[in-house]
Amino acid sequence: MSVRIVRMQNGEDVIADVYEMREGKDGPPLAYKLDRPYTFVIQRPQSLFEEAHYTDEPTTLDQLDVQFEAFVPFSKEPHVFLPIQSVSFIYSPIDQMADKYQELTANHAEIDVVEERSESVPDGKDDGTGRGTVDSD
Repeated sequence: MSVRIVRMQNGEDVIADVYEMREGKDGPPLAYKLDRPYTFVIQRPQSLFEEAHYTDEPTTLDQLDVQFEAFVPFSKEPHVFLPIQSVSFIYSPIDQMADKYQELTANHAEIDVVEERSESVPDGKDDGTGRGTVDSD
């Protein structure tokens, strides 16, 4: 797994398993494939009674609230392809951020969608719901 953070041209950050797509082994890069991409927002939790204060000490990830959202929530596929021109730069995240991403994607990998029709769900045929109740003789 090659977990990276992609900074888009519009300033949005996306964390994903990133692959470079090329034409042939030595061809120029054509696009980036982002597998299971998520955007994220980082916020510092602040109490209602706490005044904002600034220090020279660096903030650690455990002092922040990181919220992940699917980059393409309505996609059928778990990956997207980005044109090279839409990316500003790509970098490796700190270990804590990569661990949170791997934890998130591991949870989603275990979910399987199973479609079954329950016998108690009306199918609209002769049940008075308006579907399938009109004869077309």
